[in-house]
Amino acid sequence: MTGEADSRRNVSRETDGKKQRGQKMLHRRLCLTGRVQGVGMRWYAVTRAEKLGLDGWVRNSLDGSVDMEFQGEPAAVEKMTTLMRQGAPYSRVVGVDQTDLSVDRHLQGRGFIVLYDRRGW
Repeated sequence: MTGEADSRRNVSRETDGKKQRGQKMLHRRLCLTGRVQGVGMRWYAVTRAEKLGLDGWVRNSLDGSVDMEFQGEPAAVEKMTTLMRQGAPYSRVVGVDQTDLSVDRHLQGRGFIVLYDRRGW
């Protein structure tokens, strides 16, 4: 069953990729503050981004915030932004710094990943 789910994911991912090449894309950076580390925020971001077909990354910052960049179809980027403002179930997002960026062709088609620093968190 896992292979079946993976193949469905790949098919939808390829479909999303075709849509992205033909439509306008948005690239956004968010910095979330509040109780956002140690509460599953990165996992939450990855699962939501994958469902929305977004490419990008998320990471914990030394100052206790969570940073992320993602890009894709405008509606998906807006939905992701709304979800991150609400936060993961055990988080409490008190601030969001949002910056729209130029589309990064290096992110396109790479999926959404967690970035770790040298200490592994």
